[in-house]
Amino acid sequence: MSGATLTDSASGAHDPSPYPLGLTLVYSGGLARAGEQLSLAGRSALLLGRDEPLFSGTPLGDPRMSGRHAALAYDGARWLLVDPGSKNGTFVNGERITRHPLDPGDVIRLGSTFIVFARIAPGRRSDLHACGARMAEVEDGIALVAPTEHTVLLLGESGSGKEVVAHAIHRQSGRAGPLLAINCASLRGELLESELFGHVRGAFTGALKAHDGIFVRARAGTVFLDEIGEMEEAAQARLLRVLETRAIRPVGATEEVPVSARVVAATNRPLDALVAEHHLRADLYARLSRWTIALPPLRERKEDLGLLVRAILAREGAGLSVAPELMAALLAADWPLNVRGLVNVLSSAHIAQPNTAVLELTERVRQAIAQQSPALSTSSSAPSPAPERATRPSQPPPDRAALEALLTEHQGNVARVASELGLSRQSLYRLLERFALDATRYRS
Repeated sequence: MSGATLTDSASGAHDPSPYPLGLTLVYSGGLARAGEQLSLAGRSALLLGRDEPLFSGTPLGDPRMSGRHAALAYDGARWLLVDPGSKNGTFVNGERITRHPLDPGDVIRLGSTFIVFARIAPGRRSDLHACGARMAEVEDGIALVAPTEHTVLLLGESGSGKEVVAHAIHRQSGRAGPLLAINCASLRGELLESELFGHVRGAFTGALKAHDGIFVRARAGTVFLDEIGEMEEAAQARLLRVLETRAIRPVGATEEVPVSARVVAATNRPLDALVAEHHLRADLYARLSRWTIALPPLRERKEDLGLLVRAILAREGAGLSVAPELMAALLAADWPLNVRGLVNVLSSAHIAQPNTAVLELTERVRQAIAQQSPALSTSSSAPSPAPERATRPSQPPPDRAALEALLTEHQGNVARVASELGLSRQSLYRLLERFALDATRYRS
């Protein structure tokens, strides 16, 4: 039996998806071949073995695989994985099998080789370190909407890559201006409106000079509004008017200023529920959601894991890879923090093993993976709730006297002052600049 044998099987003849079921090589003694794929369309059987030319026509050569390690067979309804008696066993999702029906997303281990059975997007080149159908659908959506003027709404759990997708949309749009981002959960009241729309001198206490908002600074570029579901109602009304009229009115101004920036908004919360609970204006939701792109969580696209690990490690240091047992642990994890959690784990592994090129599954790395607690995640179909800070009651920004009092109390410690005010450090620094205050003068 040959890996290249085609048959008259109907194992895809009536499949409406443009992305066929197939195998994605995630890891085989290393990450060099991560992302190679094999379509199962039109096949009825396939032999998986050490010397079979499965991916890119090149044998894997894994010394821990048998020559006839396992076989895939299509029974007319689904694919079955069968182990005829391999030396080191065949595993699906970490459990040893002899005969097992496969479901999309299943992780197959043969020796030191890991393969994911899922829908694939063969022949595509991705800027998002992805090779599976789930992210191919995202990239299709990006390609369609990027050249237009439409507002885009990105949905996905925390850490799933919404800002990365926003940058891809901007890059493919060819827009002349920059992409500028703002987290709508980190600012409140006049600070938020000033950052969005700008203000004139004297618009409020401490407004010693005029300030251009993000819509003006972005020029003909893109404004990325992260955590849009946490925006205050007053700012929502003003944003809606900007989207409808393509003009802004800075805080304290009497005349509008035309703007041409394109808006990409994102949230990790279900906006339809926020509308039903009257936390988000229905008309703003309708205006934002004309083109929606939903990002899958990492646990639902494990076929991309090899490419992601390789890309993350390349940023950590040249020549880094992972040992088979660490790859097994990464594939078994649920990743409630998604790609952000994967970055955290790999960074921890590299810090803990500074003098090795192949990162091992040490006890410290096990702990780092365990800290990606499923309790941090909601169900796979619902985005994660916003951080607690985002649900705090709105409070007006402090005036100069109150800010000076806090700086004195905390001896110029910016982190503590920002925490007490419920602001990010960046927002606090903007506030200090507005009041012409220097935190270092309050340090003892």
